[in-house]
Amino acid sequence: MNRKHGLGAIAAVLMAVGIAEAAKAKCIVAVNILDEKIQPVSRIRCFPGANIRWIVVNGDEVPYDVFFDTFTLNGQPDNPTNKQRHPVRVKSGQPGQVPGARVLSSVKPGANGTMYEYKIRIHSVGPNSKEIYVLDPELEVVPPDILIKPK
Repeated sequence: MNRKHGLGAIAAVLMAVGIAEAAKAKCIVAVNILDEKIQPVSRIRCFPGANIRWIVVNGDEVPYDVFFDTFTLNGQPDNPTNKQRHPVRVKSGQPGQVPGARVLSSVKPGANGTMYEYKIRIHSVGPNSKEIYVLDPELEVVPPDILIKPK
């Protein structure tokens, strides 16, 4: 599959989201798709009640359905967010973002945080849709004071 768009597209996507949207989202994650694969995604750290913005850039020449789901804690199903599955369809070269994702999990002040794993899944679009690629990054829910403490 040919690359149509490069990693520089993420900067354009972040600008397209807008400053107001970024201010509302306390956790922003850029997800880049190239050659039918999701580029590595860093662990995100969010506090309870934070809005999450998964921003997806599709560098391939075909559209994809992208899902953020299958949240686990210590290998057991446990979802710290407000929905079981967060979907978004991304067209070639156009950004997409998951609307309305929010962290619901709570953490005691002074605690180190709770580490969840989740899946990012790419599916082809169409009547014979199939899963193409899966990545399993981490989401850490931390108390607000841990995000502002100097190390």
